[in-house]
This record gives sequence, structure tokens and C-alpha cells, in this order.
Amino acid sequence: LVTAPDHLGAEIGQAAMHWRFGLNIAQRMDAIMCQLQMAHGMVGVVVRQRLDRCVEEIGAFGRAVNHILYRDGLPARFASLVYLVLTADSGHVRLLNAGHMPPFVVRGGRVAPLGIGSMVLGIMPDATFSEQQVDLNAGDTLLVYSDGVTEAMNDVDDFFGDDRLLAAVQQTAGLPVGEIGSHILNAVSAFIEDAVPNDDVSLI
Repeated sequence: LVTAPDHLGAEIGQAAMHWRFGLNIAQRMDAIMCQLQMAHGMVGVVVRQRLDRCVEEIGAFGRAVNHILYRDGLPARFASLVYLVLTADSGHVRLLNAGHMPPFVVRGGRVAPLGIGSMVLGIMPDATFSEQQVDLNAGDTLLVYSDGVTEAMNDVDDFFGDDRLLAAVQQTAGLPVGEIGSHILNAVSAFIEDAVPNDDVSLI
């Protein structure tokens, strides 16, 4: 999602009990923007204003998404989301983490999770959401993943788990960007072997 000429938005989201709200998370973001357009009757201008606000205040974006999912959702259903705003020609990353696993930062061969973020989306109508920030240097990696990675199971119902993911991420230090995701996905595939995946496996 291009949120401004010099900003790019990206997200990974998951729904409780694999409920997709009839759409996947990315499609749901488009639906939310359409609802914001219709509410104001100024299609292009309002969308640009709302997208600009997403860049300026990520917490406001979290509140807007939460409000719509709470209003349109079903009882006891919720979603987690990591929404990133990246600035062109800069290592500065701003993000919203609404109840998702903390992303990893790989720096100098060491892996560290970012702090725990805000609550999940769709549970409380007046929930507030905070922004997190990280500055990446040349050679650093920021990794966001779905729980389908750590919860991937083999034929004897063992989980891939946090420790195997951490080990796979540590092995990516120094690899080109295009090979980092492949290395982690190959590690998951080697672990589950012929077992049928029970969830989506997503990485940013």
C-alpha cells in the first residue's frame, strides 16, 4: 500500500480461529478505505487525507481499523495485525503491532524481538493503539511473521517453535534480502517434511 509518494505501507494480519471476515486482511484494508470514502462523499480527497493521517499517526489508523472490525465483526472474534510504514531512502520504520508476535530485528548476527505492542483488533470499541519505531542500519533485517511459522507441525505433532525460528533467523545474518525469506521457509519445510500445513506461513 503506497500511503504517500515517499512512504510504503505493508502488513501481516491474522484472524482468530482462521476467520477471515469474508476477506483476507489486505482486502479488508481496502474495504475500510472504501467505507471511509463513502462516509465523507469525497472519494479521492478523503482517501488521500486518511492515508496521509496513517503516515502521520499510526495509532489513529489502528483505532479506525479496530472500530470497523468491532462494528462489523462477530462476537468473540478478533484479529492481530502488524502494519509497517517505511520511508524511502531511510532505515526508519514506524509500526503498529496490534496483538501480533513481536517482529525480530537481526543486527550483527544477533536477533532481538521488538517490544510487545498493543491489544488485538475488534475486541474493545474504544481501544487505543501505540506506535513503535525502529531505525535499521545497513545490513540489518526486520522480520515480521505469522504464527503459521512457529506453529507449523511435523508428522508427530511437534511444533517448529520459537527456538527453531530463532536459529533459522540467526543463520540469515549477512544473506542477501532475497535469500532470507527463502532460508526460513526452507527450514520450516524441512521440519514438517510430508506433513500437511495446518496454517498459512507468511513473512515480511
